[in-house]
Amino acid sequence: RSGIIEAIASPYDAVPGDIVTISVPIVNDGLMQATPGIVEAFGSSTGTMGSEEFPSLPSLGTSVANFQWEVPEIMGNELISFSIDTGESDGNPSNDVAEIFVYIGRLPYADVSIPSDPLTLTNITIDATSSNDPDGGEVTCKIESQMPDGTIQSSNGCTHVQSWPDDGQHNVTVTITDDEGDISQVT
Repeated sequence: RSGIIEAIASPYDAVPGDIVTISVPIVNDGLMQATPGIVEAFGSSTGTMGSEEFPSLPSLGTSVANFQWEVPEIMGNELISFSIDTGESDGNPSNDVAEIFVYIGRLPYADVSIPSDPLTLTNITIDATSSNDPDGGEVTCKIESQMPDGTIQSSNGCTHVQSWPDDGQHNVTVTITDDEGDISQVT
């Protein structure tokens, strides 16, 4: 998201537009050479996500299939299934299928109210209490105010009272975080 690459642990959360790379390990736990095959990925709402070929694997050999998925404009749990097909039956076909759930939510919405043109040394209220999470849940707020000397005053909470000792333009940054750890920021 926003050009940031990160590994995410379960439970898996994403928002529309994210590019998710899913790595599927393929392991030959048998004692004999396994024939080459195909891993297919399928989303319960999005349909076929792709297929990847894998080579013949020696006993206890491994390979990895990587799938890139652009998260669509849906919301809720998406079941993603992976199936392996070698064209031959194996000793344990129950391990030829794997599934994961990805929760597709939305970024929190930052709604901030700041009085325009406040006077020097006048307390103003920075109010982010109307910020919300479109997919439900609570949000937390962090308000950072730039002071004339360049320092930052930081406050946790969705309201903050601030005054500035000198006139001029001073940045105020409000960061909204939802239950899934998604962040929206307004300056």
